[in-house]
Amino acid sequence: MRTVRDLIEELSKHNQVLGLIEFGSKRLFDDFTTGDYDLLVILERLDYPVTSLHFYVENTPVDLNFRTIAQLRGLEAASGFESALFDGNVIYDPTGEIAQHVRRLDEKRAQSRSRQLAEDDVARIRHWHKHVLDKVEGRTDSRPTFSDFLLGANIFWLIENYFRIRRIEYKGPKAAFDYIEQSEPEIYSRIQDFYLANNLEQKMRLTRELAELILRPVNGMWRDDEVLAFGAGKPNSLVAYH
Repeated sequence: MRTVRDLIEELSKHNQVLGLIEFGSKRLFDDFTTGDYDLLVILERLDYPVTSLHFYVENTPVDLNFRTIAQLRGLEAASGFESALFDGNVIYDPTGEIAQHVRRLDEKRAQSRSRQLAEDDVARIRHWHKHVLDKVEGRTDSRPTFSDFLLGANIFWLIENYFRIRRIEYKGPKAAFDYIEQSEPEIYSRIQDFYLANNLEQKMRLTRELAELILRPVNGMWRDDEVLAFGAGKPNSLVAYH
């Protein structure tokens, strides 16, 4: 096959293929000079223990992912890889069943997003980001590489938690950065400054500022005058003493 369109045409002719969903940043009729092409193939059955194939078509990297119709029918919520269904574009669906399941899961997602985070989850988020800073404090000279690694990992989790605590769907790092750049210029500016910083003291200061901005809806990071008690992951299991 010579083009991505040829690939789609061949797949849609296969008697095991029940649906095709493209996701990610590229669409079938886009310019393929940059980026990759992500495609989810819904099959009647999966005859081999292969869940994805990765190859090039016309110098375009293609990620071809497989799920069965039984797996799609059995989904009660889409998380992880399957969350791509919500942002995908159904390009082959002769019976209409694929689109029906996408709508069903989207409705469940909307219901889930309307729920508040459990207090236990909020406490763990507030604790974790302060705990990382406590670990790095005093080690920037003796273990600079380890400290730099922890601070970088912390920024990644801060960005994910920005979306969690605001009940906004996290759609991956690229979409997250685009959203924050457009909606939160103050936060985005500090993220840029963090990655441009050339010493750990600057990164520590920027991390504290970012954490307080991102965690503002849940009263910021764990404070020195608080005692947090975690439960067994059940809602309302937090006890905080001030």
